[in-house]
Amino acid sequence: MRRLTLSAFAVLLYLGGWVRLSAQSIPLANASFETPPVAVGAKTTGGIPGWNSFIPFACTNGNVETTGVYHPLTSQVSPPSDGSQLGYFQACGDSFENQAIISQTLPVNYSPNTGYTFTMDFFRDSSSTVPIDAHIGFCYGPAAFAQTHVCTEAYQMVPTAGGSASATLFVNNGSPYLGSPITIFIFKGSGNLSFDNARLEATPRVAHSSGLVGMFAHRQGVTSQLNALCSNAGTAPCDLALEFHDIHGVLVSQKQVTLRPGEATSLDQPVSRDFMPVAGELIPRWFLKAGVADFSFEILDNSTMRRNFFINWGDGSVAKMFNLDSGPVGITSLDTVRAKAYCDGSVRADESASPVTPCAATLGFVDAASGRTLKTSRVLLQPGTGAYLDINYEETPQTTPRQQVIPQLKANTGNIVGGFAVLDRATGGTVTQSFPVTPASTNGDR
Repeated sequence: MRRLTLSAFAVLLYLGGWVRLSAQSIPLANASFETPPVAVGAKTTGGIPGWNSFIPFACTNGNVETTGVYHPLTSQVSPPSDGSQLGYFQACGDSFENQAIISQTLPVNYSPNTGYTFTMDFFRDSSSTVPIDAHIGFCYGPAAFAQTHVCTEAYQMVPTAGGSASATLFVNNGSPYLGSPITIFIFKGSGNLSFDNARLEATPRVAHSSGLVGMFAHRQGVTSQLNALCSNAGTAPCDLALEFHDIHGVLVSQKQVTLRPGEATSLDQPVSRDFMPVAGELIPRWFLKAGVADFSFEILDNSTMRRNFFINWGDGSVAKMFNLDSGPVGITSLDTVRAKAYCDGSVRADESASPVTPCAATLGFVDAASGRTLKTSRVLLQPGTGAYLDINYEETPQTTPRQQVIPQLKANTGNIVGGFAVLDRATGGTVTQSFPVTPASTNGDR
């Protein structure tokens, strides 16, 4: 089944090859749309050589929706950015019928631990006042663009007034894209569309040092903020990247910077129309190539800019296996207690020896007074994805206004980053959060 509903897409912002490795250009067929050559002012119809076209609807108003190449007059559009011709979509003129796709599937497969950046230039007719409504991105599936293609994770919106747009997909060992032929696509909504100078680059990625700050509830009315400070404990600049991922493993936003010792930076992630319009879990991540840096995470109230939550990164959020323990926590009718599991999909320098694998975890809650299991769930997670289990006061014995429950988390397979949180039931905001404890003993053994 084709999955091309744009409202289901998650925004993927530009990933700039933060490890400074050289990007390699991947050749595309008819990338500047110079084939076939046409006379000035002329255009072709019925498709573009080297590209596949998919037009799902027939026009009901007598017009023809098509795609091709043309040699524009200078009065029609800005000069092409490469060569003398452009590719184009021609719409029906009925917004409901204007969805169309062109794509190109390459004789090259996606490789692990690699970022792929697809860039294209877009133009609006000089006489048009209609905003551009289009997206570009990546798909995976069979070699020919078919009904089984999946294009739901890596896309970027085209500027409404035209200009360059880039989308980047990062493929790790657990990605469904891995081993599939590389497919790039342009999805057009309403209106006509012109484009030029398609290019694709691949950049290997190696993590020298990285960390998670757990999974945190993200909701409307707040901004999540990931902070980094290049420590004065070091003398070298800090080369680092800050990232937010969603619970499905999609890179939501990223910032790459080089900081001097004593210099700080932040990456903000508000709730937007395109990302997590309702409450959900967000995964803050950092990557450090060089230098000594400190990292922290905050949740800010948008109306007052007061800090609702603050945590410094610590080794309590590293990936572990087996039982990830917690002490008892109180729950009232105003609270939700949440147990969280995130399957670590980090890229490591030694990943060839320790491949990233899927995870199986068991989440649950036990009544602290009786030892009775109140709730349990087993989850299977792909690397870079997470899940959680909630319990409310009504699911406890309710013998007192404040019950005590014991969150439980067992990492059956794979490397799990565990977390336990108490949420405000009315707002979904995080009241407090902790990571698994290390039980005390006389000899330090678990």
